[in-house]
Amino acid sequence: MAPEFPYPTAIIDVWESLNWVLNHSNELQISRSRIILGGSSAGANLAAVVTRKAISNSIPISGTLLQIPVVCHRNCYPSEEYELLSMHQNKDAPMLSKAALDQFWAYYNPPDITDLQVSPLLAKDFTGFPQTFIQVCGLDPLRDEGLAYARKLWGFDVPCSVVVYPGFPHGFSAFTELSAARAYREDMLNGLNGLISGEITSGVRNYHGK
Repeated sequence: MAPEFPYPTAIIDVWESLNWVLNHSNELQISRSRIILGGSSAGANLAAVVTRKAISNSIPISGTLLQIPVVCHRNCYPSEEYELLSMHQNKDAPMLSKAALDQFWAYYNPPDITDLQVSPLLAKDFTGFPQTFIQVCGLDPLRDEGLAYARKLWGFDVPCSVVVYPGFPHGFSAFTELSAARAYREDMLNGLNGLISGEITSGVRNYHGK
């Protein structure tokens, strides 16, 4: 992980891991045509980036699961297309502030922040992308870019289901005693099951507690 291993080490690791799994699919007893990529926060960035890389290399990906994703460097966010109010509204949010996010980007240190392997939201074409499940936190600087990524997918008729957790900060699910954290995990499992079964329905649902 960065800063010890900055860009593009993590992408290379995930890409090589994916290819290892595909090359050993028989002994692993898995279907090469039913691969789902997923991750949380920076891991969601890697999942989105490697999904695009797989598609460009004719490797089928059947689903993507993105939790609280970071999909665009804020200094190249396409504000002419999408609002980024959350970066200002939640700049001092607990768990992840704008200052902390900037520091993490500095650790990652990509040479070109507009590269699609850094900011996958900037892509103009999402043709052939797999069904996707996204979880977004309302009190998160990253909220609006996760929602923008969903809109990009919808624009190419890619099934994408989004669950929003209003009032909760980035990474709140780490507090496992919270009922909302348990709901977050349950939603993730339901989303994963939807990706496995191919039954993802496009739309946004807000978590209102149980």
